[in-house]
Amino acid sequence: MNNDYELIYLAQENNEEAKEILYQKYKNLIYSNAVSFIYKNASSGIEINDVLLELNIYFEKAISDFDQNGGASFSTFLISYLNNALKSYNRSINKKKNKILNESVPLEDDEIDYSNKLYKEEDTTEYMIFDKGNTYQDYLDNLKEKEREIVELIKDGYSYSEIADMLNKDIKYVYNIVYRIKSKLKEMI
Repeated sequence: MNNDYELIYLAQENNEEAKEILYQKYKNLIYSNAVSFIYKNASSGIEINDVLLELNIYFEKAISDFDQNGGASFSTFLISYLNNALKSYNRSINKKKNKILNESVPLEDDEIDYSNKLYKEEDTTEYMIFDKGNTYQDYLDNLKEKEREIVELIKDGYSYSEIADMLNKDIKYVYNIVYRIKSKLKEMI
C-alpha cells in the first residue's frame, strides 16, 4: 500500500492508517519547508513549532482537496499547496492586527512580590486578563483535561516531540491538540 493514489483515496475516506503512512512519507518535506520559512523570516521571531503546526494543518487539507483526476501527482500538488500555505501564513503574521501579539511582552503586576524568586513567565500567568474580561484561569477551565495537560507540559518547557513521547502519541496528535488550544484562546481574547 505505498501508491500515493491508493493512500489518498483511503485517507479521503478517513482511513487513519493511510493518513499516517502519507504523513510519514512527506514529513521531511513539511519539516524542510518549515525550516526554510523560519530561515527566510528570522527577524520576525516566529517559532518553528508554530510553522509546523500550520503546515500539518495544510497537509491534512491537501489530502482532502487533492483531485486524482487533476493531472498532477500528489507530491507536486502538496509542494504547491504548502508554498501557498506559507505565503498565506506570512501575510497573516505581518498584518498590523497581529503585530501587537508578535511583539508583546508580559506586564508585571505591582501586587506580585518577585523579590525572593527568579522571574518566570508562569508567575504572572494566573493574573492575566484578556480583552473580553476572561482570566487565564477561565481559559484553563475552558480546556479539556488532555489540553490542560499539554499546556502544562509546554509551560514546563517540553518540546512537542517530547510531549508526544511522554503521552505515547504521534507528534501529529500533539499538533492537533495545540491547534485546538490556540483556537480556544483566540475565542477568549
